[in-house]
Amino acid sequence: MTKKIKNKEKDKEIEKTKIKQNKDQKNESKTSEKLKDIVKSEINKLKDLFNKIQHKKKIVDLLFIANPVAGDFSGKEKLEYLKKVAKNLNLSYYVVETKPKKDYIPKQIYPKIIVIIGGDGTLHLTINEIMRKNIDSFIVPIPSGTGNDFPSSQGMSKFKLRKYLETYHEKIKNNLLNELPFKFSDVGKIEYWNEKKDKYDTVYFINIAGINSFDAEVVKNLYEMLKDKTHYKEDYILPVIKTIFTFKLKKYNVEYWKWMKKKRFKSETNGFLVYNNYKFAAGSLNLPEAKIDDGLLNIIFYRRIPKWNIPKHIYLGIKHYILPNIDFISENFRNYFKNPKNKHGDVVRDTFKELIVKPVFIFQCDGELYDVQSPEMKISVVPKAIKILKYEKKENE
Repeated sequence: MTKKIKNKEKDKEIEKTKIKQNKDQKNESKTSEKLKDIVKSEINKLKDLFNKIQHKKKIVDLLFIANPVAGDFSGKEKLEYLKKVAKNLNLSYYVVETKPKKDYIPKQIYPKIIVIIGGDGTLHLTINEIMRKNIDSFIVPIPSGTGNDFPSSQGMSKFKLRKYLETYHEKIKNNLLNELPFKFSDVGKIEYWNEKKDKYDTVYFINIAGINSFDAEVVKNLYEMLKDKTHYKEDYILPVIKTIFTFKLKKYNVEYWKWMKKKRFKSETNGFLVYNNYKFAAGSLNLPEAKIDDGLLNIIFYRRIPKWNIPKHIYLGIKHYILPNIDFISENFRNYFKNPKNKHGDVVRDTFKELIVKPVFIFQCDGELYDVQSPEMKISVVPKAIKILKYEKKENE
């Protein structure tokens, strides 16, 4: 009998514990549901707050990003001219000057059209901000810098922009932006390993990048000379001459992918150029095979320059500054100094979608210097990432 009583007591205790466990589980489920509800409500509050912030953003027709000290210092004059045009057409605008350095696209502003008054460097920094902030606006690059390779190749000036705005200002004001004529541009994406941060840093470029290259060393020497106030940004010829004597060949490996085929390029070379646009070095190098909207990046590997070919490269480096107005140099002679389109001679040309280079000593993007020592760099293309307003010339112009 005692055993039976003991067993019954044990059963009762087990039932009690089960009941407690069930109650605890129910309480836990209730608390978890409450927590879920609290989390959901907080998320909804954050969403509402984000939407309010978004709605609070001031929508402007034009955002002027002006570099007043770029190139020939004409940025302020062009800015004042375009501000008058915007006022006359009753278009709203916001102005950001790049000096002192700040966010080019303020958080409180949502621009329909971004007008960049500067050179390739100003455009480069703006493109990086557009890509990082995922901004979907049209851009208009107005040449006002030293090289102006990308802005000048797009055929838009302050006078053409005035005509464009006069033609389409009603569509801009009424948000009929899809009816504006524009063209897409790909953007190059560079990811290089930053040992100090222990992660990859990302840089975008729209015109050209020089990796381990002669032109990157030129930019580095230019930056050093700019510290001396006796030199100006247009004095490219001085750092070019200095680089001819100081540039050293380095060994590195390159692997790139084209049409799903991996290719390798191993050499002691003068570096290589990755380009999206057909203009480079203030227009002194014409690369007609490049298209800004083909979903590919073009590449030139510079081999060791033969001694007999050095005069050609010196000529290419200085003709924009010394020889543009000398008429006695025939067109045939000028054509001789253009880079060859074939894979023979002193360069190797190709196209690619992805590329890896090891190591990286120095590189420049759109004229902006990145003096890094990185074990690895990845280069890829972001297709049709930027929308550029397209000026269509009328018959009577």
